[in-house]
Amino acid sequence: MSRILRQDEIDQFFLPAAPPEAPRSVTTCNFRTVGQVSLTEVSALTRLHETFARNLTHALAAYLRVVLELSLTSVEQVTFGEFLQRIPNVTYLATLRLQPLDAVCAVQMDLAVGFPIIDLLLGGKGNADVQIRPVTDIEEGILENVIGLVARELEASWQPVLEQEIAFDQHWPEAQVHQFLPGNAKILVLTFALRLPDAEGAVHIVLPALAASVFLRKFSQERSQRRRAPEAEAHLRARLLQCPFQAELRLPSSRVTVRELLALEAGQILALDQPAESPAWLTVAGRQLFWAKPARTGGQRAAQVEQRAWEKESGNGES
Repeated sequence: MSRILRQDEIDQFFLPAAPPEAPRSVTTCNFRTVGQVSLTEVSALTRLHETFARNLTHALAAYLRVVLELSLTSVEQVTFGEFLQRIPNVTYLATLRLQPLDAVCAVQMDLAVGFPIIDLLLGGKGNADVQIRPVTDIEEGILENVIGLVARELEASWQPVLEQEIAFDQHWPEAQVHQFLPGNAKILVLTFALRLPDAEGAVHIVLPALAASVFLRKFSQERSQRRRAPEAEAHLRARLLQCPFQAELRLPSSRVTVRELLALEAGQILALDQPAESPAWLTVAGRQLFWAKPARTGGQRAAQVEQRAWEKESGNGES
């Protein structure tokens, strides 16, 4: 027995076929990488701080009177907790105050190079065979001067991007280092390798979120300005081409006597010490730019340009 179709079933035959649904593209998202510095920013930071490393190498070598090398090895963004796991338990960490930003950054130095630096400044040979221990008050004062040197070179290197006055803030004892920032706080870490004659170790510059964000924003603004530069230059050129300037045709200077001037009457000709075929100065906005000859076009005076002024003076070009 045949089944009688309902009205809604009949209507389905006359509906247009729905287009096939486009396949969805699904990509994996790692929320740990959100907000990480881009490769372009890392490249810019690397170039800037490679210059800082070279300048600080010369400054430290002159201060310690030894041959040494400081080189940038990495630029990365991690959490403060991850950073603490990488550095020795007994270390030296000091903060630098940034003004007018009113923020701080930190300098961490392995004591494997910290104690040899102290030994050099006290007249020794930079002995590396020293038991790693917390620094004393006297040693802390010596390293404070070294960190002040780091702050000075860092301020000079940052000047083109971020104008800040950078000065020593305070030393953080080992028991308080973990209190500098929360463990989950994101930081930008610049890692340097310091090689002394008889010792080597790491030096880190730590930029907390505030200082890092301002720094990276300045880099982004500079990149945007560089990208807009060709367009801005073309726009400025187009505007300049429409600017009017005062142009005058002037004869070269001649010498006449007061008697000749007083004797002049209407219709007389004053003879100048210039040949009739010699060109005149074509000045633009008061500057002598061209040699030209007087001419006429229709009912207007004109100037026939013969040569640029600087070509005639240098002997290049033809009259």
